[in-house]
Amino acid sequence: MKADMDDMPEYLKTRKQESPWRMVAIMAIGTGIVAMMLFVTSMKSDKNQLEREPTVTTTTPAAVTQPRAEKKQEIDWDKIVEEQARRDAGHSTVSKQEELAAKKLKDEAEREQRANEAIAILNAKSFGEGVVAEPQKRKGKQEIVVVGKERRISDSCPGGEGSIMRRNCKQRVNLNTRN
Repeated sequence: MKADMDDMPEYLKTRKQESPWRMVAIMAIGTGIVAMMLFVTSMKSDKNQLEREPTVTTTTPAAVTQPRAEKKQEIDWDKIVEEQARRDAGHSTVSKQEELAAKKLKDEAEREQRANEAIAILNAKSFGEGVVAEPQKRKGKQEIVVVGKERRISDSCPGGEGSIMRRNCKQRVNLNTRN
């Protein structure tokens, strides 16, 4: 049963509608209060800074000294360049010989490794050789017996679980055993 507008009390009928300016007024008042609080706190911090006495410390700069001119030893660049050139020339001939020897050793090692792999492949047993086969057990129907559960005649009804054929079979089988 629905209530009619006439059944409503007067104080509910004459509800005033909210003006859109109400929200604007609330926001303006809140903004004004926050602005005043910020202004007052900034004035206090300015006043605290003015009341402090500035401390002036005068330091005298350290005496400026001119750097002493040290005796520079003359470097014979020609000697240094010649020594370096001799070292490089001797090193380059030795390094070429070392590189050739290292390359030969590396090639021999690779050839030996490939040969060993080929021999291992040839000597490998055929697939499955050396594996002992276990006799397979025949998986026939196995009955799982749960202790405390009795076997019912209706369990032998054909059809899937929940099928109409199985439901009808169970209904017919259990008719004489029901109380």
